[in-house]
Amino acid sequence: MGVVWAIIVTRDRRELLRECLAALGAQQRPADHVLVVDNASSDGTVEMVLTKHPDVELLSLAVNEGGAGGFHEGMRRAHGGGAEWLWVMDDDTVPEPGALSELLAAPQRLNEPAAFLASRAVARRPGASHERPLARPLARRSSDRWRRKGGHARPICHLRLAACPPWGGGPPRAAAQALLRVE
Repeated sequence: MGVVWAIIVTRDRRELLRECLAALGAQQRPADHVLVVDNASSDGTVEMVLTKHPDVELLSLAVNEGGAGGFHEGMRRAHGGGAEWLWVMDDDTVPEPGALSELLAAPQRLNEPAAFLASRAVARRPGASHERPLARPLARRSSDRWRRKGGHARPICHLRLAACPPWGGGPPRAAAQALLRVE
């Protein structure tokens, strides 16, 4: 199916990143390369990656470039490294063990080529004892927008959030992740 690079962008969320990296290590079909882009963390994130995950490449940015800047730098590194697929995600994403396998199998299952695949987000509200689909997951909104333009994007697999900090009873955070084909 091609060389897959997992790209995780983080800033000062060491514990969330630790859980994300553990989930990547438990994939049935692991990524061929894992790259963590650190946006100038000051909480020991860099040291944790270097000591606990020596098999993970770390790109440590001198200044916080934000999420978009971090993904830009990570994608540029992966493209230069020969990636055919970019599995991009935030540090609070915890993919289930079959997530990458399902995403990679989707084009054949859908019987059509795909350049962008996303999963349906599943979240746990603060204090809740169960997970549930988000009311408006990112993948569904993207899918609806793509269908209006004649494209085909469908939720393929599930992910769960590592943590949903309480924000005054508001909606849970949506973790972002997608698989993109490099052309």
